[in-house]
Amino acid sequence: LFSIFIKQFQSPLIYILLFASIVSFLVGKTTNSFVILFVLTINAVMGFIQETRAKRTMESLKELSAPKTKVVRQGDIKEIDSKDVVPGDIILLESGSKVTADGRFIESIRLKVNEASLTGESLSVHKITDPIKFDATIADRLNMVFSGTIVVEGRGKVVVTATGMGTEIGKISEMIQSTPEPKTPFQRKMESFGKLLIVIVSIQVVAAFIIGYFVRNFGFYEIFLVALSQMVSSIPEGLPVAVTVALAVGMQRMAKRKAFIRKLAAVEGLGSATYICSDKTGTLTKNEMTSRRVVTMSHRIEVTGTGYTPDGSFLINEEKTNPLDDKETNMLLNVSVLCNDAGFKSKTDISGDPTEIAYLVLASKAGMDLEKLKDAFPRTDEIPFEPHLQMMMTKHKKSDGGFLICVKGAPEKIIDICGYFPGDGGAKELTNPVKMELLRKSELMAKDSLRVLGFCYLEHGEDKKLEIDSVRNKLIFAGFIGNMDPPREGVKEAIRLCEKAGIKTIMVTGDHLATAESIAREIGILKEAEEGITGDLLNVMSDDELQGTVKNFSVFARIEPKNKQQIIIALQKQNEVVAMTGDGVNDAPALVAADIGIAMGITGTDVAKESSSMVIADDNFATIVNAVEEGRGITTNIRKTILYLLCSGNTEILVLLTALIAGLNIPLLAIQILWINLITDGCLTINLVMEPKENVMDRPPDKKNEPIVTKHLLRLLFFRAPIMAAGIIGMFVYEILKGQPLGYARTVAFTTLAFTQWINGINCRSEHISIFRMPFFSNRYLILGLIAAAMFQLMVLYVPFFQNIFETIPLKISDWLRIIAVGSTVFWAEELRKFIVHRKKL
Repeated sequence: LFSIFIKQFQSPLIYILLFASIVSFLVGKTTNSFVILFVLTINAVMGFIQETRAKRTMESLKELSAPKTKVVRQGDIKEIDSKDVVPGDIILLESGSKVTADGRFIESIRLKVNEASLTGESLSVHKITDPIKFDATIADRLNMVFSGTIVVEGRGKVVVTATGMGTEIGKISEMIQSTPEPKTPFQRKMESFGKLLIVIVSIQVVAAFIIGYFVRNFGFYEIFLVALSQMVSSIPEGLPVAVTVALAVGMQRMAKRKAFIRKLAAVEGLGSATYICSDKTGTLTKNEMTSRRVVTMSHRIEVTGTGYTPDGSFLINEEKTNPLDDKETNMLLNVSVLCNDAGFKSKTDISGDPTEIAYLVLASKAGMDLEKLKDAFPRTDEIPFEPHLQMMMTKHKKSDGGFLICVKGAPEKIIDICGYFPGDGGAKELTNPVKMELLRKSELMAKDSLRVLGFCYLEHGEDKKLEIDSVRNKLIFAGFIGNMDPPREGVKEAIRLCEKAGIKTIMVTGDHLATAESIAREIGILKEAEEGITGDLLNVMSDDELQGTVKNFSVFARIEPKNKQQIIIALQKQNEVVAMTGDGVNDAPALVAADIGIAMGITGTDVAKESSSMVIADDNFATIVNAVEEGRGITTNIRKTILYLLCSGNTEILVLLTALIAGLNIPLLAIQILWINLITDGCLTINLVMEPKENVMDRPPDKKNEPIVTKHLLRLLFFRAPIMAAGIIGMFVYEILKGQPLGYARTVAFTTLAFTQWINGINCRSEHISIFRMPFFSNRYLILGLIAAAMFQLMVLYVPFFQNIFETIPLKISDWLRIIAVGSTVFWAEELRKFIVHRKKL
């Protein structure tokens, strides 16, 4: 906290003010010296409060998006925060898990771990449960797993032996200094903008000093202090804090809408996104699978019922049938239950992948006893599902001592490895014409929006290690099961909103093309005449061909993780800003390559989350769109704040230069300029970034490399600042011509400047919408800031102690009426501009 407070003074502007305070003290202006120090302290305290609040917000959001670990406690599988894992816990690992503690394997099924982060070896290590030598090196501890490593294949159980700094990676961490988070592109733009602004303001202020001292013959101290104060007031030293607060507030708003930001760059990137590449299952759809159709070699059976309630009927030609009475259907259901890692006891007691849960519910509808079946055929070996295999294989011991091999996977993969199909009198050879007919059947199911998986088996498996090649062409085709995964509520509207906002939505899925096209048409990604494209076609394209193709399609089906990266790069080469979703281990490269990598909070692996810039807690596409909306709102609010600060600073410089060139006295004292800087910038800058977002989704995205100060913002600056400056100079001249003392004229100019800047703060709430069409109290922080600023100004005008310090004279009611009338001219001018622009658009 102390370092944050001290940091508030670490600015060239602050050094200038401290120098001015010392000069004031040395020439006997002790009051001025102490007031400058007072203003500096107040400014630092306000910056400190806002920055610590922002940091606390960011830290709390990090807690919300902290990694989770599956553990077994009291016999139940629970998901807890990784920081709550303790020695003695049993943790469950599967493909894609990031290991969060050191531990000893008690179960390892084809489990391989990438330990490059610890050992530097890129090859994955196969893990075992057997004992090893006590003094084995880390690389040779094959029955151990270490925090920070990544499971790339298989699954297993581990007893935790060490956590936190007690782990091997923790011991190394003690020797390494933490690296600060790098500045985001937006923050780097802000720094460049700040440096340019310092140069421009310095030139203006030096010009004012030269004119005042050498041409107008003002005293060195007087013009020196005014020039320094003008420089400090014109350069928005509070802007970095305002940006930090804007990002923190934006992150908080996103978190409330279930989008957790892991990297600040994502916040600004969201405002510029032109493409959102989204997975289908669970993101565009509910991921609440229901098995709706069963197809064997002999039958096509429709299944009624929805969700995870085991109630429904099996229909052949609209007549009820018992699937257990049919040998083929019975076998298909057996395979779907045995080659399955999900758990299902009741609608409220489920675990595992939704697709696998749907198969268990399907078997329960048929009247099968799931537990009895699994006990009768205990699993002895398995090949877990991996994206590159697109299938899962299990081996089960039969009561007669033999083995049953069960396989499920993508229809084309299953058909490819099958050699037979069931027929009258025994298994028959699966010829190429039959295979083509089966593929046609799966495609017809996919066109009905069904997610299709194929199943096969081998009843007389051998007692040896399970290998795909050893059973290829020996397997018997069992059938297809088609699941329905309906679109999520609100997705269609979210896609329409993206289209309106100039963002193209692309579906990138591993599903069958027909299924993807059907869902895409239903939710509005594809128009009726449009078609999708498959990953195998992308694989044979050159980079140039891909760039020419990628923008012509909105559905990419049968996509492998490597294809995602190809799509991203092809779009980025055409200057597009790409957001990409992912959940698996193999999605990590694509998530890193994307401008905004988005990991799924529910189904996403730890590796995907670590590689992403943002995690969406509910895996919902609409949440991504909400985050884009919030990201645009943040950028817009920061620009509002910049516009306000530029108008304030340039108005003051225009007033000073105009007075010097016109041969007038200096309208504002240095101490008055510093006070205005405090009560306007201090009370309103942070408050403007709290402004509720406007309808930011009815305009195109920001250009990728668009500067902080846009042409539109500059036009607004050149429109407002001269109006504001003219009013202040006019009031000053009016009082002088009336014969009022210089001190009185300065007090009127001083108050007019304050009031004008408050009014402009209200103007800056929106660049396009009339204030009369906005809820006035929607930004209560701004209202409170205006009230506080007004009270401070009244104190300076009417409290004798402060009158002496700031050299002010109490104003009369008639003065206030003129100040309000003149100060509000910028408001009416801006309202007129908005009205004219609005009429032109109509």
